[in-house]
Amino acid sequence: MQTELIRLRFGAAFTQKTLLEKWRHIHEQPSRPWLFDAISQITGGLLTILTLVLGATRLVSGAFGWHPWGLAPWGPHWLAVTVTAVVVTAAVLMYLGVVLFDDHEWLLVTGILAGMVVMICAVYLLWLALVTGRDLMGWSVPLIVTIALVGVFTAASVLTSRINEKRNNPLRAALEAAR
Repeated sequence: MQTELIRLRFGAAFTQKTLLEKWRHIHEQPSRPWLFDAISQITGGLLTILTLVLGATRLVSGAFGWHPWGLAPWGPHWLAVTVTAVVVTAAVLMYLGVVLFDDHEWLLVTGILAGMVVMICAVYLLWLALVTGRDLMGWSVPLIVTIALVGVFTAASVLTSRINEKRNNPLRAALEAAR
């Protein structure tokens, strides 16, 4: 019964076990995880920048027939042109959905479609970045750098999430309201 009342009041999916755990930690107030947050933002940003610089440069140059860093194009020309056109179309759709239309259904549809396209293109850009790194330095360096950045980013993000979960204990608000 108490668990149901907590669920109704706070909108959280509490089980008896999680409710008891939250109640035990109600007086803990850990400090803001600024270090883990900074580490996750730096490593995620570095991975994004490397992927965009290496992958997008190789993609766009392949679509226009350029050869950056003296590298031959990777994959067929039609694939580079198609992916570049799809990315530009997704960006235009998102712009139209956000700026020009006030219709929430249109925004939802374009947001979902553009999000799916962006995710597929991000995987392709990551692959192009890895292939470009392989062509420049061999497989070992880009794989080690990617695995290290993804590992540190994931660990820092998980630790930040766990600390923030302790900081945002919804039962603390109930205790403060009862005082």
